[in-house]
Amino acid sequence: MPTSCCRRALAGCWRTSAPWTPNSSDFVAWAKHSANPTLVHAAEIFVIPDAFPVGTRVAKLDGEGYLPIGFFQLWNAARTGVRSYPDEHGTAGRADMIHALRWPRSRRALIPELFVTHLGSEIDKGRTNWRGRISKPFGPVTAPCASNPGSYS
Repeated sequence: MPTSCCRRALAGCWRTSAPWTPNSSDFVAWAKHSANPTLVHAAEIFVIPDAFPVGTRVAKLDGEGYLPIGFFQLWNAARTGVRSYPDEHGTAGRADMIHALRWPRSRRALIPELFVTHLGSEIDKGRTNWRGRISKPFGPVTAPCASNPGSYS
């Protein structure tokens, strides 16, 4: 994304998902990946997001187009004059969408080289934590050993 675009834009990125399972096998995969990350960029030209499944992006068909959602919204407050985040909705359910719509479509951009991993939680309908975290944390109750991410102390 050109630097001039970033100064007054709201930027989003790709999301990958490390889901949560009761047996914490996904946490082990995440811990191993964190200790020795899989490269996303190859041969100086390819972007290969194969460590975790790529998540959903929001792009409204009614002409509003791509909306960077709340897990990652990057903007320059000094350049844009946007210094607050909407709180009138009362939950995290739509505040990110309201925030993204502050920018015209021409000022909403995707950073295609950047991937952020969304750490899952217990299986829910996707709205469990919109009023604050109430779901179980990602991973086991005990932390993995630093020397061996697949084992637990």
